[in-house]
Amino acid sequence: FFQRDDMASASSWAEEVARRKTDELLLAWLAREETAADVAEWIRLAKKGELSDENAQLQDLVSSRGSPRRRRAPPQSLPSLRRRSPSAEMPSDQSEEFIASRWPEDEALPLLSFAPLAAEVCQLPTICGPLMYQRLASKNGVTLRDFLAFWRSKLKKLKRRQDRLFVLLTDKKALTRADFEPLIHFVVTTHPGLAFLEEHAEFQQKYAQTVATRIFYRVNLSRTGFISKREFSKANPDVVDALFRLEHTDDVNSELAYFSYEHFYVLYCQFWELDSDKDGKLLRTDLLKYGGHRLSRAIVDRVFEVWSSKHDTMTYPEFVYFMLAEEDKATEASMRYWFECVDVDGDGVIDARDARHFYDIQAQRMECLGHEVVPLPDVLCQMADLLEEPSNTLRLTVDHFLRKLRIAGVFFDALFSLDKFVAFEQRDPFAERLKRDDPFDSDWDRFAATEYSRLATEDDEDDDVVPAAAAAADDALLVPHTNND
Repeated sequence: FFQRDDMASASSWAEEVARRKTDELLLAWLAREETAADVAEWIRLAKKGELSDENAQLQDLVSSRGSPRRRRAPPQSLPSLRRRSPSAEMPSDQSEEFIASRWPEDEALPLLSFAPLAAEVCQLPTICGPLMYQRLASKNGVTLRDFLAFWRSKLKKLKRRQDRLFVLLTDKKALTRADFEPLIHFVVTTHPGLAFLEEHAEFQQKYAQTVATRIFYRVNLSRTGFISKREFSKANPDVVDALFRLEHTDDVNSELAYFSYEHFYVLYCQFWELDSDKDGKLLRTDLLKYGGHRLSRAIVDRVFEVWSSKHDTMTYPEFVYFMLAEEDKATEASMRYWFECVDVDGDGVIDARDARHFYDIQAQRMECLGHEVVPLPDVLCQMADLLEEPSNTLRLTVDHFLRKLRIAGVFFDALFSLDKFVAFEQRDPFAERLKRDDPFDSDWDRFAATEYSRLATEDDEDDDVVPAAAAAADDALLVPHTNND
């Protein structure tokens, strides 16, 4: 991610942060009452030659799926992350004087001092400070003169925080996934809620890849592979707000928009379980198994035709798009995803002919499983009522779905998602009321919480019945070696 000098500065900063955090954790551990008893037991076992990793309880970091389990964040934050309110305003009339007043006179600041100060005067999350340091630092650090020159040329005229972060991420007109790598790298290596990944480089990389993919899924709605400045400024959820939320908590899982480790764990475990030959790519037969064979062959074929770059295999990032779209059909990103799939003839309109292409197979599946088959005209009439459109000549554009985001997903469930359509037909009004009163803001958050709980329970049950040595052996077999696609 960095030039050589920048890498050295970033490395020394990370080493200093890691050293301080290690000291904090060691002192906290030594202060526990249980520690004295544990140490005494280990000494006794060591004298008898019986001390092992199992006795020392060093096997529980990695689950049977080969992915590090979530660990709750340490009680204190990194010393370099200064917690600030995102609503604080910088004086607009004398900004340069304000900056100079905060800068130690005639001093080149090292990364650890520069990062929080630069982020504060730019009204950006502290984690953005290292991005500026990369661009400005000389051998001794960043001087006030260099920072003011950068401020005048790049940031001063930009009033929105989103535009300032965009400029820090790239000098070009659009963002690529690679442009997010330095930012996410700093999050992974410095946030206390991700400290348990320090010795798991593969899962650091997979987590970072997942975060970048989730950002592109929600922000790059044009699906060009490049995020324009307009898209970035209108992102929902906003990336800058997500970084501020992340800065104000030690629990990375409380930032649900992009950075939750639990969400990553759910996504990656699902991909890993479907990947039958463990080559890091899914075949159509693999995807057909998703959700207990929820989806029809017709829609799986269309997913591969429309959204798979190679049309015969699906990479992990492509699967993340699919799973987010399937489990939460109440977002603009999801509506656009499924609209492209169902619009078979590519004319920008879903009509009765497009719908029949998928529903005929759906009806056959319902009949085979003993469900009452609803005739297609009745389904289309019901869906037209939901979308408040005429049912006699069904011609739906993507805008029709975007106007009814909360309920439009039922249309797609009716065409190809069997269990969800059956659940809709047999829905309990009381259960729907409870759903509205639960703490989750989206169907994805609700699904991810339930699925993570299931996965964690399965892992705990495996730990109870499988000896630690056998689990370690299984783990060595199960850790996937995938490419970066």
